[in-house]
Amino acid sequence: MRYFESLDAQICKPDLEREISALPGVFGGTGGAALIAWHDDDGARSIAVGCSGVRPGPEDGIAEMCRLYVDDHQRERGLGLALAEAAVTAATELGYRRMVLHTLAHWAPAMALYRKLGFGPGAPYGDVRGPDVVFFARDLN
Repeated sequence: MRYFESLDAQICKPDLEREISALPGVFGGTGGAALIAWHDDDGARSIAVGCSGVRPGPEDGIAEMCRLYVDDHQRERGLGLALAEAAVTAATELGYRRMVLHTLAHWAPAMALYRKLGFGPGAPYGDVRGPDVVFFARDLN
């Protein structure tokens, strides 16, 4: 799984392993959403080339955007923006009033994308910590 291989070692991988084993888990039901971008590989099959998720956040009324990823071969085509916009829309439709997320400071394109979508500095939440972790938040309409 390319997404798994792309993650920084101990900050993201342990949670992902738990999430995969429990799918749909927090991404299913009435409080979450799993978003997948598909590409027709050779006309005979479709392959997943990107993903994002929405799950309940650290407090009532707050959603977390997580697991935004686009395969290396599909980047620079607007898929990341489309997936992030779809996550914001899903959270709004699910009735959340605010959205939070975290990323790593060296993922500059992701940070620029979040700022483009109106995210600004956010307070730390959950158990995620590290010198490179950056938190973002925005209100939803």
